[in-house]
Amino acid sequence: MKKPIVVFLIPAILLTQTAMAIDFSKFEATCTEIGFKRNTDAFGDCVLELASRAKKSDAQKAQLQAQEQQREYERQKQRETTALRQQQELQAWQQQQQQLAAAQRQQESRENIDTFIGVLGLLGGAASGYAERRRPVQTYQPPQSYNCRSSSTRIGNYVNTDTNCR
Repeated sequence: MKKPIVVFLIPAILLTQTAMAIDFSKFEATCTEIGFKRNTDAFGDCVLELASRAKKSDAQKAQLQAQEQQREYERQKQRETTALRQQQELQAWQQQQQQLAAAQRQQESRENIDTFIGVLGLLGGAASGYAERRRPVQTYQPPQSYNCRSSSTRIGNYVNTDTNCR
């Protein structure tokens, strides 16, 4: 039972040692250029200091890269949320425009009935009370995020609504 454990531990140890191996040749060359003599304690300290700084620099680069990836992820999520909200607002606006159009068609239908009843009243001498019972047309204001401007003008019994969105 102990043999399989040893067999699996040896490759793991070798891989760990290989991954931890650092190429000191560039640090040795730098320390030699600075003026340190090989095989001295000061030379060894120089090489270790340069290796330590390089390791810290790599760790900082990795940390900055991870932070940038996190910020990009958050920006992408914000863009998706904004797009979804705008799509929902647009759908709500379109639905309300359809409801407004239906209400206007209904109003026009009532006005046509009023006109017809009025003509019948003139012909028959009866007064029409139907016109007093009708409801006013409801106007809709689009969401503010679309920067829309709406103007309504009344021409006789008709209401003309002009909406300009950017």
